[in-house]
Amino acid sequence: MTDHWIDDPAFEGNVGATKTITDEDGRFEFDVALPTSPWVMLTVDHLPYHMRAERSFRFGSEEEPPLVPGDNDLGEFVLEPAGAIRGQVRHLGTDAPPETRVFVEWGGTSKSDWPDEEGRYELGGVPPGRHSVEVHSEGFVSATRDSVEVRAGVTAERVDFTLERARAISGRVVDEDSMPVVGAKVWGGRRTPNERWKDGVRVTSQPVTRSAEDGTFELFFDEDGEHWISASLEAQHEPLIGESGPYYELGATEVVLVLPRSTPGRFRVLDARDGEPVGHQLRTTSRDSGSRRFGKC
Repeated sequence: MTDHWIDDPAFEGNVGATKTITDEDGRFEFDVALPTSPWVMLTVDHLPYHMRAERSFRFGSEEEPPLVPGDNDLGEFVLEPAGAIRGQVRHLGTDAPPETRVFVEWGGTSKSDWPDEEGRYELGGVPPGRHSVEVHSEGFVSATRDSVEVRAGVTAERVDFTLERARAISGRVVDEDSMPVVGAKVWGGRRTPNERWKDGVRVTSQPVTRSAEDGTFELFFDEDGEHWISASLEAQHEPLIGESGPYYELGATEVVLVLPRSTPGRFRVLDARDGEPVGHQLRTTSRDSGSRRFGKC
């Protein structure tokens, strides 16, 4: 819901929200007075064997105009049948696995779950058909199970994964005086990515991390071969764009990324008609790196 909901004491958080549960006849009613708003999103979930239904009531819509003060009878919501996927994720070589995400995608929509302490997960509300299930976990090689069959009203069991440790490239981010750069964004990729396609789009692996207080970083990669590494710290240092090299093999531990300090520039933008300052956003482009900076003037 939009800003009209935020100031109401019945709702908490940056976006107002409330929920209710249907009765034995499938009927629902919110037991609090809902403030009017130019936009309200109503979502109906009944996992794991039905698809989610959503309706958006917004200003300017002829089909779903905004809700009005008083009684709003929204009619029937028909939930499409769905199935579920259940399994377990194991991490080789560790008793304390990192945060892991399991997800399934279809037609631009996705469902995801974060396994519990024992690695168990369940994805509900998945449409019938054959789907790919993917698992991503920092420090481990991502895995995919293709053609998992999902049937309406049924849970596909034992869609399990065993993840191997990924290999890493590590090093430090420093400035021109060899002082550590803290909080720099560091990312990289394979010099010649393997051709992996999904739904007509090439999928590439590009991990991202931030440099620590001593400037150190560690990036984990799924693919063997030579890799490039880039780094940046916006507004303080010139970015290092590494796609053109140098390249590093997995296992490299002494990579040093040097970020030159940025040279601040001050400008005044005046109206040609009367010479008065113009309060617009200014964009500068670096010819060497292609980076862009924005600032108000």
